[in-house]
Parts: sequence; structure tokens; C-alpha cells
Amino acid sequence: MKRPTMFAILFLLQALVVACSKPPQTQQSPAPAAEEPAIRAALEKYLRERGSINLEGMEIVIKRLDIQADHAEAKVEFRARQGGGSMEMAYELEHREGVWAVKKTPGTSGAHGGMTTQPAAPAGQMPPGHPQVASPPPPKKQ
Repeated sequence: MKRPTMFAILFLLQALVVACSKPPQTQQSPAPAAEEPAIRAALEKYLRERGSINLEGMEIVIKRLDIQADHAEAKVEFRARQGGGSMEMAYELEHREGVWAVKKTPGTSGAHGGMTTQPAAPAGQMPPGHPQVASPPPPKKQ
């Protein structure tokens, strides 16, 4: 056998071995991406019904979405559109009659998903456990 033919055969065999030795790539289920718009709509409907958040002033980002059959868990981040802070909330949803809906769980009445609320401090006072804050200096007289 001539050398160029032998090198060509060895090269093809090596390419075949390399191509076949790669582990098969698993494809992720398209379900979370396909279901995200419906879940987002369910979250927005839930929040609008509560009326306790200005959705127009917030950017809503679904950070994590886990779907198991007809149940889903969503970790959602709310960011103020005008800048500033953000907060993350966890929501449980279920698929009922062809529509996703936020589940009402014990301890969340009136609150959002996994957020807990505490009573507000009286006006002019800091909440319990807050460190002392120095008073601002009086305004300068001109």
C-alpha cells in the first residue's frame, strides 16, 4: 500500500473514533421555555388581583422555573424600572383546566408567594432590632 493512501485511511479512522467517542448530548425538555409565557401571565394575573404591587413600575424576571407535571415552582425577581432595589419571591403554581394559576399556600394570605410580612413600626420609629441612627445636623442658618 502506498503511504498517502495509508495516511488517508489512518486519518479517517482517527476521525471516526473521535466523532464516536463524544458522549451523546441530552436535549433539555422544551417545556419550561414553552410554558414560561403562560406562567408569567398567571403570575401577573395573581399580582393584579392582589393590587399590592405596581406592575407597570416593576420589571419582572423569572430567574428559575421548575415544572413537574402539573405543578411548577418559580423564583421571580422584581426590579424597579426607575432603578433602585430588587427583591426575589418564590411562587408555587398548578396547572388547572388548561391554565396555570398561583397556588395559595398556608401563611401567604395577603402576601406574595413566599414573602413574609412584618407589622410596620409606628411612624417616626425604627423597627425592632434596627441599629441606632444618628440624627442629621440641624440646617444652617443663613
